[in-house]
Amino acid sequence: MPPIIFLHGLGSSPEGTKACFLKKLYPHINIPLLPPDPFERLFIAEHYIKEPSIIIGSSLGGLTAIMFCIKHPDLVKSILLLAPAIWTYDRNILGQKLISSLTHMKIHDGIPTTIIAAEKDEVIPLEKIREFSKRTKGINLLEVDDTHDLHASLNLIKKELDCIISDFI
Repeated sequence: MPPIIFLHGLGSSPEGTKACFLKKLYPHINIPLLPPDPFERLFIAEHYIKEPSIIIGSSLGGLTAIMFCIKHPDLVKSILLLAPAIWTYDRNILGQKLISSLTHMKIHDGIPTTIIAAEKDEVIPLEKIREFSKRTKGINLLEVDDTHDLHASLNLIKKELDCIISDFI
């Protein structure tokens, strides 16, 4: 089975709710500590992921996963995005350079991709996630009755990750 990597969001860490939930279920999961800057996060991911992996990214970690996937599609077996920060109401988080590239960003066709997006997301506009998912052929977009943290959707996250893992067993 390929390695599983979880990239946490801006307001989280390897000790956050989703990270701890995933670590309990999958003790072999790798969860690096990531800084706030999106390009520093990508740099860490590039030095951390050295073989084809299953990548899970939450919020800003989702954007990091997408950026990594675009640059290194050969190192991505599958990707699970949790309320990915492909846009934000707070324009200071991403910076102008990254914001200008978001409208064209897409995942390479053929990389199995699932996005879990919250209908009540107060951080990332759901419409922007819908637009992003339409740019890549075959994305599985799941919209849930939840907020940005997706804490009410932990069982769905487990179910989707179990499905991804079963493809490699």
